Amino acid sequence: MQNLQATQEYPHYRIERIITHRWPHLDEILAIILLMQEGKRKFPGISKARIEYSRAGEQPEGKSSEKHLEEGTLLIGLGGGIFDEHPTIEGGVRKKGESACSLVAKSLGIDKHPLYKDLVKKVTQADLSGVDMLHIANELKRRYRLNPHNQEAGIHFGQDCIYNLLEQQRLFLEAIKICQHPDRQALAVNFPCLKVIFVKSDNFMVPAAARYLKIDVVIQRNESGNVQIFTTSPIDIKMDTVACALRCAEIDIVIEELSEKELSHFSEDGKIPESPLWYLQVPGDNILNGSETTPDTPATGLKYHQIFGLVREYVRKNGKVE
Repeated sequence: MQNLQATQEYPHYRIERIITHRWPHLDEILAIILLMQEGKRKFPGISKARIEYSRAGEQPEGKSSEKHLEEGTLLIGLGGGIFDEHPTIEGGVRKKGESACSLVAKSLGIDKHPLYKDLVKKVTQADLSGVDMLHIANELKRRYRLNPHNQEAGIHFGQDCIYNLLEQQRLFLEAIKICQHPDRQALAVNFPCLKVIFVKSDNFMVPAAARYLKIDVVIQRNESGNVQIFTTSPIDIKMDTVACALRCAEIDIVIEELSEKELSHFSEDGKIPESPLWYLQVPGDNILNGSETTPDTPATGLKYHQIFGLVREYVRKNGKVE
């Protein structure tokens, strides 16, 4: 049998077993997850394949990767197989710029899939270049080293991280669609180059999606009725006057009747006792009616069109209304 390349077509083999090296890195863990999620057509049975571990730098069981494949075993990250980026035992060169997960992604035709491409790229970069001590890839290695006889704990940690990152990316893609079809959208009254949208969603990736779409301010109303207002633009946007207007509206005070001292007080960051439902987060210039860390905050009594109107009217740039 000729050597198989990950980007070439090859016969479909029924896979009953996966072998990777002891203490698999994040790229091998992601590679196996990708195969189990997306590789069922090319590798029937792989979603239920058992996983075994071998010493790195050796040919598992003394068999070639091709022989393993014929017998229903797929090698990941070792043995010179189609998903091994390392130099071969016979002295071949490393597959430049590749990792186990990038080879799998290209083989399955998902290397440009929006759900996977960024994660595959970042995991590959971590495998090739090294990363900060706080990076997931380093924490995985640290868990192996501190608990050398409990490999499964490290693997489960890596799997959990990958599954969480994939779910977050799925929510991000969903949030993009939400922001592209908002409940309301308009330009700011005094700053017509600022785009403001209003959406109803519990998706925590909405601010990131708005930033990606170059939307300047997003007003997000949760199922609970609580509202968060996020500034997502690189422009220096100030929300202190918006916070003041919301606080006044919440307790039926006319903002124009405030003294200069009262206006300054109602514009303070944090929350104020007179109108405690709205928290001005600085830095960031976000306005929060409840958050992940304060889930017991009562929902605002303001209607969505009131909030939308006040944001559009009072949003400020560099501390000045234009």
